[in-house]
Amino acid sequence: MYILEVSCNDSALGPILSIAKNLLSVIQIVVPILLLLMVSIQLFKLVTNPEEKNGLKKILNMSIAAVVVFLIPMLINMTMGILGENSKFSNCWNNTSSIGLGNSTYINPYKDKKKTKVITDQKYEKGSSQGACLSKGSNTKVLFVGNSKTYVSNIPAKFKGIANNNGYNVTVKTATRGGATLNELASEYASSIGGEAFDCVILQEQTDTYGGNYDGYSNGATKIVNIVRSKNNNVKTYIRALWITSGSSSSARERSYSWTEKIAKNTNSTVIYDGKNFDKSRSSNSINLFGDSIHQNNNGAYLSALTIYQVLSGDKNVSTTYYGDVGESTAKQLISVVNG
Repeated sequence: MYILEVSCNDSALGPILSIAKNLLSVIQIVVPILLLLMVSIQLFKLVTNPEEKNGLKKILNMSIAAVVVFLIPMLINMTMGILGENSKFSNCWNNTSSIGLGNSTYINPYKDKKKTKVITDQKYEKGSSQGACLSKGSNTKVLFVGNSKTYVSNIPAKFKGIANNNGYNVTVKTATRGGATLNELASEYASSIGGEAFDCVILQEQTDTYGGNYDGYSNGATKIVNIVRSKNNNVKTYIRALWITSGSSSSARERSYSWTEKIAKNTNSTVIYDGKNFDKSRSSNSINLFGDSIHQNNNGAYLSALTIYQVLSGDKNVSTTYYGDVGESTAKQLISVVNG
């Protein structure tokens, strides 16, 4: 179990699982076709040479192999689905590229001229209803778009746990790939992201982009916002302002915040400042939030999930008895950071 916990928090696991899932899909299709082709060849040999020994046995074995290879990926996905949140590895499996790759890059421009209300730091720290999209009494569809800073330690699952614990019925889906930028995800997932109507969509940019590629950040966020609004014009979009790295300078973090605020204004989105809550936590307690220099551990993922929940719900003072994979004492300290 310890090995699984370490692997699930490993930044390399996301792309590995994504490759594994895609490879299984290919195997599920290609291998049975090859085996059936071999069965056809064997049948032809048997017809032309009825005396050939073991011909029927070979045909039977290859047919069974084709069925088994076709069913194995289905059984793996079914097992992971049954395990759900009870296993850290199944959480990682189920939330890695769970929407699938899209082929379409069609964008329907969004032309709403309304001015954006970006949550300021002061308003955010006290909570604000202007960014709320969760609604009790109805199912809310939430989409997370990002990379390992979304799926490591499963921020979407922790957010769902907090929301459910507070009486909200939410369906959470993810469109993620390790190391991907929003620009890349906009192309890779275009048809999937725009394939259904979401109520809330949360965007997370790739860390290196903050080093100087504002245009890439802006273009990627704009494309994704346009895609989801082409399906549901009333969808509420959010952009996370991140912590960059555990040792990033204050100027680098401020650039992350200011760039995100500007892009949020241009796309009529709301900023989620989980980066600022990381800063607050590190100045107020000794809780470790990082699994490495870049990625969140379970504590950091829980703090981000709390921050996201506060903005999407509009709750000024978050209260929850769902602690995810975090100890109760640590969880309560992180809750106080969000409410502080």
